[in-house]
Amino acid sequence: MPLNVEARAQVDDAPEVIRQVAKVTGASPREVGQEDVFFNVQRGRLMLRREDDHAELIFYSKLERKEPRPSSYFRRPLSNAESTEQELASRFGVRSRIKKRRWVFEFNGGRIHVDDLGPLGSFIEIAVSAANEQMIPRAYAKVRRISNAVGIPDSRLVAEEYETLVRDQD
Repeated sequence: MPLNVEARAQVDDAPEVIRQVAKVTGASPREVGQEDVFFNVQRGRLMLRREDDHAELIFYSKLERKEPRPSSYFRRPLSNAESTEQELASRFGVRSRIKKRRWVFEFNGGRIHVDDLGPLGSFIEIAVSAANEQMIPRAYAKVRRISNAVGIPDSRLVAEEYETLVRDQD
């Protein structure tokens, strides 16, 4: 499975963070609407993600901790999201649904997302690819450099996944 090193932080001013990330990366973001449907699985997280123009099935596994952490994942495009959702819901049950606006910045070896989750708040996610487990320290260092460059202090890092934050809010 592919590997990333990821970090997430809560932000107060998403438009300002978007401007700062654009300045640091030299890129313009792609804005998308997303709905993530999480299913009850025993290990990791399984979700069906709908975006403005496509859908995909994503499985990932990572620890919920504040500092940058490794994540293994796989993604598969879906041609029929509705029937896939119905089948997975009947087999596993739906744990939660999350809707968000996401600004995606892609750069050499990674992605930065600025997410608006409505009442839950706004967040930045930084994900850097690692070709194998030996490359995780290099990816970790790159996440830290990016986080520092866009002005995200460690005190704003968030351990929980959005799905956990939504469940805890209920």
